[in-house]
Amino acid sequence: MAEFVMPSLGADMTAGTLGRWLVTVGDRVSQGDIIAEVETDKGTIEVEVFTGGVIEALLVGEGEKVPVGTALAEIGEAGTALESASAPVSAPASASASRSRGIMTLGGSGDLDGPMATPAVRRRAHELDVPLQGLSGTGEHGRITREDVEQAAVAEVQAPSGDRVRISPYARRLARQRQIDFTDVQGTGPEGAIAARDLEGAPAKASAESPKKRMQRAIAAAMTRANDEIPHYYVEHAIDMGTALEWLREKNQSLSVNERLVSGVLFLRAVARALRKHPLLNATWQGREVIQGDGSHVGLAVSLRGGGLVAPALRDADQGSLSELMARMTDLVSRARAGAMRSSEMTSATITLTSLGERGVESVTPIIFPPQVAIVGFGAILTRPWVVDDQIVARPIVRVTLGADHRVSNGHQGARFLVALDRFLQEPDKL
Repeated sequence: MAEFVMPSLGADMTAGTLGRWLVTVGDRVSQGDIIAEVETDKGTIEVEVFTGGVIEALLVGEGEKVPVGTALAEIGEAGTALESASAPVSAPASASASRSRGIMTLGGSGDLDGPMATPAVRRRAHELDVPLQGLSGTGEHGRITREDVEQAAVAEVQAPSGDRVRISPYARRLARQRQIDFTDVQGTGPEGAIAARDLEGAPAKASAESPKKRMQRAIAAAMTRANDEIPHYYVEHAIDMGTALEWLREKNQSLSVNERLVSGVLFLRAVARALRKHPLLNATWQGREVIQGDGSHVGLAVSLRGGGLVAPALRDADQGSLSELMARMTDLVSRARAGAMRSSEMTSATITLTSLGERGVESVTPIIFPPQVAIVGFGAILTRPWVVDDQIVARPIVRVTLGADHRVSNGHQGARFLVALDRFLQEPDKL
């Protein structure tokens, strides 16, 4: 039995909200399958599973915020699930749910460790978002009936104003997610209970924090921590991009408009290759220990249209063709701006690439994203006077700045990294 837990999707993340399950009990999953969406201060992240098998239990309900490391689901080995595992079951409503409370989702008329209920009743409980655990059954031998579930669905709760109202658990969850005070909402459900449909159009609390503000707060916390805790050092290098740009022009002549390469993909590949040659920069700082990276996974700083910044990783950016890397980079940027990133993309980078060249700045001195130990900033490619064969000529020059963690590397090693980066860009045909 394996546990699927709330992942840490950033050094500053301590808890996350389970936004949506993409699987049900009894589903077979393989390593790498996306099975849930987690809401964080930086957006909604698709979370992959790293163990194949059969979903045996969903331990946390949608809309619940739980600490990092909390078990969200149980995954058993394929072939061990009961035949009735496909019967839908309600996820528990409390974030503190655990096996100690006897949470079970596999079984037919009742499991030894869980409440007795038929598959039809379990299905109805799932539809109404009613947790069976702790529900008293009025049927034979204490079995939970359909009527028990429907009665629990409209139980009275205390509204934010202090009044007692009747509201379904699902509607209550929606109200919490949308920051709605449901005291004045007119219910249309059984006995006047508030249903989910009654919340449509209801105003959110004026004090509710917007996603943009939450992201700004998360970025501020991470960057303040980085500036306070990481002893940065910086080295800068000017690189002649003449050979690389000429190669790009010739290469793009044979490609369609949608397939054409940009200088950014050369930067990305060169950083990944240089990272492979200088493993001290291919690491993370965890507590007081350096953890070596398992590949050249480069974070790509992406500015969001509504404000904010994310830096998802392009894994193994040193591998494959440049055309393949260009397609992956385009896809990653599009998904990042659409809020459709995956958990592995938010946790695996050991170095980040940020480029402000399109904004016209000559150079950038970036702050490291913890727990990474390095970041590379590219400025604009500008025409500069340059000495070639003792002659002053006009050349396209880009200024590259490496910011690194002095606990892990030093200026000499950082300089060697930038020199390696330069050499790779002088031979674009080998990238």
